[in-house]
Amino acid sequence: AAKGWLVVFLGADGQVHLQDQQGNPQDHFAGLAGIQMLAFAGPEAVLMATASEVVCWEIYPAWKLARTIGNPDNPSLLADTVMAMDFSPDGALLATGSGVRSRTGQLKLWRVSNGAPVRALETRHGDMLQDVRFSRDGKRLVTASPDHFLKETSAATGQRLACHEPKPPVFRPHRTRHHRSPAP
Repeated sequence: AAKGWLVVFLGADGQVHLQDQQGNPQDHFAGLAGIQMLAFAGPEAVLMATASEVVCWEIYPAWKLARTIGNPDNPSLLADTVMAMDFSPDGALLATGSGVRSRTGQLKLWRVSNGAPVRALETRHGDMLQDVRFSRDGKRLVTASPDHFLKETSAATGQRLACHEPKPPVFRPHRTRHHRSPAP
């Protein structure tokens, strides 16, 4: 395939996998039931064939802007720079973490379907947020800041649930993504 040497194969997990020539995973997705053949269809697509259908999957789909959240002309929507984001487990909400360096952290929830603000949550951090994560059940948010605190907040009410000061301080690790999922 173009853009590098790629191999496509059906894994024992039922997923279609793409790997580079060194065996590093590049992408994967749920394949069709009963795949009998996989092949590249030009430089940017893979064909999957079953006994009754053939489907073409784009390896490098074009990105399209869905919406913009916030507004540079209205800084009250998002303070300074957004440093962290996380989607709720059901994908309905987006949490953004920002703030003003050495002043305050800002945690906001947005509706993914239309980009509308849902609520601003009080974090009581003394510095901008560097990380935000939803709990697995989506009921709590945990925020981290250079002020050396981890804080738990109720996603539904914005009420602070707990405050932790880990020793040594916690810093956000650099994350790398080794694969991407195709758009629905």
